[in-house]
Amino acid sequence: MYNKYKDVIKLYIEFLKKSFQSQFIYRANTLIRIFTSFIFVFIMANVWTALYSTTDGIVDGINLSEMLTYVLMVEVVRTVVLLPVSRYVAGRAKTGIVSIDFIRPINLKLCAIFNGLGENMLSIVFFVAPIVVIGSLIWGFVFPSRPFQMIFFIIALFMAVILYSTMEYIMGLTAFWTKTDFHINWIVNSFMTMFAGMTVPLWFYPKPIKLVADVLPFKYFIFEPINIFLGKVDFSGAINIIIMQFVWLGILLLIERFVWHFAQRVVTIQGG
Repeated sequence: MYNKYKDVIKLYIEFLKKSFQSQFIYRANTLIRIFTSFIFVFIMANVWTALYSTTDGIVDGINLSEMLTYVLMVEVVRTVVLLPVSRYVAGRAKTGIVSIDFIRPINLKLCAIFNGLGENMLSIVFFVAPIVVIGSLIWGFVFPSRPFQMIFFIIALFMAVILYSTMEYIMGLTAFWTKTDFHINWIVNSFMTMFAGMTVPLWFYPKPIKLVADVLPFKYFIFEPINIFLGKVDFSGAINIIIMQFVWLGILLLIERFVWHFAQRVVTIQGG
């Protein structure tokens, strides 16, 4: 039994390695993506610095150092969390290769996740670490002041990866009907921009929009893990965030199971 699970793990690790190696084939695209991320961080940091210069240095209890740390952490968290799972699943659904996956002793969702991890790993290695170091030197960096912040941040970050990957997987499964994940991706990315705190933190949102964000899962992908990291919630608040991540995971897994049940019945091979 142990050897069986060991072989399965090796198989998924191989998916990760192959995907990571493929990024070196298109390394120019990868380097451009990393470079544009640096530019975006630089622009956002200067925008927030300019906005804070018109205040007394604190807005809604958030000082400039914390805001600039938030900008850096958004890029760190999104690089780790936002795995391109739906693109992998949709691509296989469009070509009909997914029909082969049905008879292979592997899990399509795990293959998509490990493939996404491999794709993002180059950015994690060459972007996440440097952005924290360079950002710390230029703007400073607010590290967690209490041990539980880092512990709960890591847990919340891990849960965010699972949550987002599950949502992406559901989005990819819609391609069994539409043959593309473009439209659903566009819709979800719009919600992500609005409610995940990717550009503007939810701290600064009007109360009605905050209430909408509270009943959606998107803030648990980006905003809440960073909220824990910066110590903007106390111990019980951090636990509540992680509990809500588990609740949303349960909801998304039920939706995934429902969609997967019907998706298996509509598999077609493109052109045949």
